[in-house]
Amino acid sequence: MYNESRAQMSFIEFDNKKEFESNLRVASPDEDKDQGDGPIEANVTDVANALANQHPFEELSFMRVLDLEGNCHYGMKDYTIRRGADYRVYESEPLKFYVKCTEYMSGCDWLIRVSMVRRKYCWVITRYNGSHTCTRVTISQDHSKLDSNTIAEAINPLVKADPSIKVKSIIAEVQLKFNYTISYCKVWLAKQKLVEKNIRRLGSIARCFAHMV
Repeated sequence: MYNESRAQMSFIEFDNKKEFESNLRVASPDEDKDQGDGPIEANVTDVANALANQHPFEELSFMRVLDLEGNCHYGMKDYTIRRGADYRVYESEPLKFYVKCTEYMSGCDWLIRVSMVRRKYCWVITRYNGSHTCTRVTISQDHSKLDSNTIAEAINPLVKADPSIKVKSIIAEVQLKFNYTISYCKVWLAKQKLVEKNIRRLGSIARCFAHMV
């Protein structure tokens, strides 16, 4: 039996668990998501704790998304990689994302479906089935969700601070962050994507400045 709930929160980043809980709204399963923003009778703390406690490092990053189109997917990958679990995608659209644990129906019932309500400028959890119950296995090699795009997001601050940073140093940082040892080639590709992206951005800024002068 699914422990279904619908949660809704402001489209902002929270600094701590208390602020996270105070901004999370929980609705009953039959509530219309387009209703007004009045108070909702629900046990907000229990749901907030359930969401926060399953992430050993921080509040769920996909609940603190700053990019309407992309970061929800990155946040889900980030959480899954850190948790040592994996998921299969059952629905993936710019404003909807539905995934289940790869061990679903085989020892773990974890699933989550999230949707973006643009009018209210917030994410809505339309289905959530509690924490992973599968056994966490520490794997020293690559994770299937740790692709070059995910790595690029994770190492962006490092490359911005030092574009000449060595690939071996990035591998060490990724290992520290995610507890996975990734291939040299994958890190090199991620770094190249970032460098090229930053060059394009600088070029755009230079062109805009030239038009202003």
